Amino acid sequence: MAPDISQLTTQSDASLNISADGYQIPDITFRDPKNRRLKVLTIGAGVSGIMMAYHIQKQCQNVEHVIYEKNPDIGGTWYENRYPGAACDVPSHAYAFPFALNPDWPKYASGSKDIWNYLDKVCEVFDLRKYMTFNTEIVGCF
Repeated sequence: MAPDISQLTTQSDASLNISADGYQIPDITFRDPKNRRLKVLTIGAGVSGIMMAYHIQKQCQNVEHVIYEKNPDIGGTWYENRYPGAACDVPSHAYAFPFALNPDWPKYASGSKDIWNYLDKVCEVFDLRKYMTFNTEIVGCF
């Protein structure tokens, strides 16, 4: 079972050897330091971008990873939608990563601030902001 996010305080407390329920990044050439670093660019620091940062950090040793986020902070829709009453419409546990469970959701369907706080804690515990460049919008790819 994955660790409870409330029990994790720093990267050193978190085991990066926890199974991600079968999610694997194949070992091609990027684990060999003799090869040039694989460059990975992720667009957006929402739920998916945070998940990508965690898995690359956990499984890939020879990767240069950067996440470009248009907003000034993480969270995607949970950063942008802060109006009164903004909340998820599914059980809050659906927003917990399998590597950082959260048994302390305040409601069955949590508000945007509670979800954002959880995402913020995950980024802090696993030191994921180091991959993120904020206030940078991607407008094309050529």
